[in-house]
This record gives sequence, C-alpha cells and structure tokens, in this order.
Amino acid sequence: MHRVGAAALDHLDDPVGVEVALGRGLAAEPVCLVGVADVGRVAVDVGVHRDRREVEFAAGPHDAERDLPPVRDQDLGHQSESPLSNCRREGRRILRCMGDLPASPAVRWRIRRLEDVDSTNRLVLDEARAGAEPGLVVVADQQHAGRGRRGRVWTAPSGSSLLVSVLLRPALVAEQLHVITMAAALSLLEAVRAVAGFAAELKWPNDLVVGDRKLAGLLAEADLSAAGAVRAVVVGVGCNVTWGGYPAELELIATACDREAGHAVERDALLGAFLDRFAARLDALDMVPGDYRARLATIGRPVRVEFADGELEGVATDVDEVGRLVVRRTDGATTMVAAGDVVHLRPLTDRRSAR
Repeated sequence: MHRVGAAALDHLDDPVGVEVALGRGLAAEPVCLVGVADVGRVAVDVGVHRDRREVEFAAGPHDAERDLPPVRDQDLGHQSESPLSNCRREGRRILRCMGDLPASPAVRWRIRRLEDVDSTNRLVLDEARAGAEPGLVVVADQQHAGRGRRGRVWTAPSGSSLLVSVLLRPALVAEQLHVITMAAALSLLEAVRAVAGFAAELKWPNDLVVGDRKLAGLLAEADLSAAGAVRAVVVGVGCNVTWGGYPAELELIATACDREAGHAVERDALLGAFLDRFAARLDALDMVPGDYRARLATIGRPVRVEFADGELEGVATDVDEVGRLVVRRTDGATTMVAAGDVVHLRPLTDRRSAR
C-alpha cells in the first residue's frame, strides 16, 4: 500500500473507491474519523505500490499527531471478490463498503458471484486444492451438476435457489468434520427464520424440511492429505427460495421459502443472514452438537433408513458424538447409522418420547 488520502478518484492506474459513511444522524465529534463538522462523505483513493512502504496520512485537524495506525499491505485483487454493502461499526467508526451483499461480522468471507456453473462445490474444491485462503464463498444463479448425497444431482430453475459453497480450513480431524455440517445447517435454519419468517426443521443428516417437505440440502466435502489430515472443507448449500418453475410432481415432497412465508424472499438477504450466523457458529463449535440435537426433527420419529444395499426400520433416538444417527430397530437392537437416506414414516405427538 503506497498512500491513502482524500482526493479525486480515478487518477491512479488501478484506483479503488471507498466511501466513508458519517450519516445516520451521528455527530462528527463522536465519530472521530474526520473530526470536521458537517462532513457528509469523503472520497478516499487507494494506490498500490510495490515498494511496500507503509501508509501515512498528512497531519491535519483529524490527526494532528500523525499517529493513525498504518494500513498495511492488502491483496486488493483478492479482497475485491467480496461485494459487500451494509455498514460496519468498529468502535466509534462507521465504514460503508460499496457493493451489493451484506458483510459478515467476522470479516471472514470473500464472495464471488457467478451466473452459471456446473457445481459450486466442485469449483471451490478446485480453488482449495490450488491454495485458496479460507473464507471464499461462491454463489451461483444456476448450476448444471450440483452435488447431492450419494452422487445425486441437485437441479433448480435459474435464480430460484440460494446455491452457495464456502471454503474452510478448520483445525479439526476428519472424525470431527460432521460438526461443520451441523453448524451450517443450524445457521441456515436460523437465517430462514430471520429472513423469511417461518420455522423449518432439521432432518438427519443435513436437510431442512417443513412438514417433511424438503426446503434445503447441505453437502460437505473434504480435501484430505494422503495421511488423512484435513486440508480443507467445502460446505455446499442449496435452498429453494422461489417456488415458481418447479415441476408439479415435487409439490408434495419439496417446498420453497416464498411458498411457506407467503411473500417474496430475497436471496441476498438470506445469504447474508446465513453467513453472519455461520461465522458465529464457527466461533462456538462446542455449542453446535447440543443445539443440533435440540432442533433435529428426526429424533423420536419412526424412520426407515435406506442404504445402497438394503434398509432398516426403527425409531431414531439420538445422534452420537460423531454425528451418527442412533436407531432402535423393531427387534430391539440398536444400530448406529453413519450414512443413509432417512424417511420419516409418521409424526409423533411427542418427538422426544422415544429417547
């Protein structure tokens, strides 16, 4: 970073415009960013230079001692993948990032938008293997080979679903990765409630349902070393937002946010709410398993678990410490299910009665 200062934009070779917001009825004195009365906005230009000199502000009424902390080297090309739009408050400063998506409180996401892709998970996994930093988020209007469990393809009309994949590099062993999917599922559940205004439920292992109609699915894929160490995790989310365009035969087994809410739901608002909550969940993973169990509609339900080579029936009684579904079979024996498709056979008045 070579210099930062108030100036007219567009005189640098590669300028980046930043707007500093001092509005919302705040007085200049408490803000202390500019310190000059009646300032509505300030244009700031940013110049990048290869000599890696630190930024210096000229002395002035806003910083008479010239002791503002320097802005150190930033990879602006990398950061420009994140089109953020809402205001961020840090202490007594308010900065508005120019763009079209809400920012995460953890400042950990870099959002890349695509109109069309084969699979967001495939793309982000490739980026991970090429060395991409954690926090990359890829959002697509449409994907042609979206991935589901057991090799299934996720399809949706263009623009009708929130299709997003997130790159993480967690300090976890492979046996702990289920907690990441749990955290993402809880985050999406809470985002749907906050943005669309209705309550969905979790279905083991990674679906959101409303009355047993599927609203969303999640799929986590890991990049492991030859020794089994976790190098990266990609969490993919597909959530039906707008119902129009889905085949009639899906009406009894699927649903969408606007169908349940009774009004239009904005994908960007849902994305922002999901990323905000996911960031918070990732910072408190020890709370996730208990919260997941409490919101899991599968527990206490008679279920049929379908495998590639057979099936079993029983009552789902719990989820163990590694994310497996505990099923008490009709013969009284208990089976731990690590993977399979669960069918809720019929509702119970008290879903916890089988515990």
